[in-house]
Amino acid sequence: MSSLSYSPDGQYIVTGGIDGKIKVWNTSTGLSFVTFKDHESSVTDVVFSPKGQVVLSSSLDGTIRAFDMIRYKNFRTMTSPTPTQFSCVAVDISGEIVAAGTQTDFSVYIWSLQTGNLLDILKGHEGPLVDLSFSPTGSDQLITASWDKTAKIWHVYSSKHPVESLNHSSDLTALAYRPDGNEVCVATLDGCLTCWDPLDGTLKTTIDGRHDISAGRSHQDFQSYQNISRSKYYTCIAYTADGTCLLAGGNSRFICLYQISKKILLKKFQISHNRSIDGLYDYLDSRDVHMDDPPLSDDDESYPLPKETLPGVQTGDYSSRQRNPLISTSALSFSPSNRQWACATTSGLLVYTLDDFLNFDPYMLDTHVTPDSILRTLRAHNYLKAIIMALRLNERSVTHRVLLNTPFQHVRSVVHELHPNYLQRLLDFLALHMEDSPHVELHMHWISCALSLHGPYIQQNLPKMVTTLRHLQKNVLKQQLSIQDICDENQHLLSYIHSIQSCKHIQKPTETEDDVLPESAAQLHLLNKEKEKLNELVLDASHEQRSSLAPRRRKAKG
Repeated sequence: MSSLSYSPDGQYIVTGGIDGKIKVWNTSTGLSFVTFKDHESSVTDVVFSPKGQVVLSSSLDGTIRAFDMIRYKNFRTMTSPTPTQFSCVAVDISGEIVAAGTQTDFSVYIWSLQTGNLLDILKGHEGPLVDLSFSPTGSDQLITASWDKTAKIWHVYSSKHPVESLNHSSDLTALAYRPDGNEVCVATLDGCLTCWDPLDGTLKTTIDGRHDISAGRSHQDFQSYQNISRSKYYTCIAYTADGTCLLAGGNSRFICLYQISKKILLKKFQISHNRSIDGLYDYLDSRDVHMDDPPLSDDDESYPLPKETLPGVQTGDYSSRQRNPLISTSALSFSPSNRQWACATTSGLLVYTLDDFLNFDPYMLDTHVTPDSILRTLRAHNYLKAIIMALRLNERSVTHRVLLNTPFQHVRSVVHELHPNYLQRLLDFLALHMEDSPHVELHMHWISCALSLHGPYIQQNLPKMVTTLRHLQKNVLKQQLSIQDICDENQHLLSYIHSIQSCKHIQKPTETEDDVLPESAAQLHLLNKEKEKLNELVLDASHEQRSSLAPRRRKAKG
């Protein structure tokens, strides 16, 4: 994946790849539901329109394509008068004007999305463009970033204002507008993040991130990870929705989160721990280095190959060379809800969120079904109504509370009276919740009651419930294996303790009076005297009992 963009409502993510495909993902389920294959070369940038009904993409094939998110088709293709390769694309807040930057002629092309006509060509850069963005406030400002060490502010709708240049000491690699439009951040090749005021063109702050985004060594690197120059800069940046923090990533396994006002690093996210990806560790293992391997030349990026190959053997064949991918982050974006952010990395599309359960999918929800009303119903001991209301609200915490507070002896009656329409939702919740819950017996009781009491309904709707049953089977088997391990471990432990207690040949040596300490000798003497007195009392009592029973025995014999 080379680029990504959030939809205005934060429900979808569109990504573009170097294979020329564009995919749209659902953030709640993590599934891709549509793929566009119209581009003939790598996709360099994608963006949603402000209303979320159109997806725009730029590609190295020299086209800017617009895709309809209602009919899922390419309805507009925009090209330049002369063939060129586009590196970035942006759309204004009205959704009518489309701008794209190029890599070959260093120009910015502007089209009308309604007609597809080319409106203007902005020239002034002396290097390839890496990023551009319209002002999110609706003004006519367009900011472009280029490898010529400048970021230019254009006024698209009027030619009276001159073009203003923001000069830097190094080449620019990324650009991001703050959501309120009062600040723009630029990433440069020297590892700095520079924040500007786009209204008057003044410098606000600079963050040095060269030491924060350190990458690991590759198998082809001959220097230490501190001296690797490919990772000392950021290639993608993104503001949070409130504009207080900044995310930055590059050719490294880390993504850094900065507090802009205080210029401090808040957190570093490691995007992968997969050892098959190159550049993941700071130090290489000497066991992977072999003296017999041929040295690599400067223009050979492949790994050392065996010197000898056999006919018909694919292992060691020079035509089947494989390279491990290098860890990197190619795109970043924050959700408009400020609850999650996504990044396109070597491992794929990663979504980080503050919510444990994102899928809010109520079923037949009414105004009286609220968390407070569910808890009141539960306190009134109306367990059937409480579980139905919880399943309709579909809040994990509320359903969990109702499930745990339902008495064990009432579970069977509650499941028996439950309508079959709620059965799949109940089994889905049980399958999801028993993964990290210690209440094994309670969950198994709910599951056994549901399967035994509603077996005919499950058989009739088996194609619809097969996914739920497979999820349930997987987690039940996982719990079974876990309990089996615990039982086996305790069985061996108990047998070991029993064998120790049953060993009769191990006896503790008895202590003599000579071994007793002098200070406890008097106590031992007193204990012996008390023991003798008790023995005498027992003997006297037994003698008196015998004497009292003797006349009775004689009388009984007579």
